[in-house]
Amino acid sequence: RRPAIEQIVWAVELTSQYVPGTTCLTKALTAQRLFIQYGYETDLKIGVAKNGEQPFAAHAWIEMDGQPLLGELKDLDRYHELLTIKGQR
Repeated sequence: RRPAIEQIVWAVELTSQYVPGTTCLTKALTAQRLFIQYGYETDLKIGVAKNGEQPFAAHAWIEMDGQPLLGELKDLDRYHELLTIKGQR
């Protein structure tokens, strides 16, 4: 039985609370692998903050059909996308 998208997101978010040093990148990589395993096509996005006046900031998140699913989802427009990794089975 294939888990729902929300179940995968929930599982990654929950387990990441128990792994010291977890970052948005490790969560996104884990989620991407699970989504591929269960036949979902998602995009892992990596970006950097657009505003050069603030300290360097990078972020990773997962999208499906252009909709963010996992990662700090507010203020995604502050990041300039550098890389997209397509997750396909």
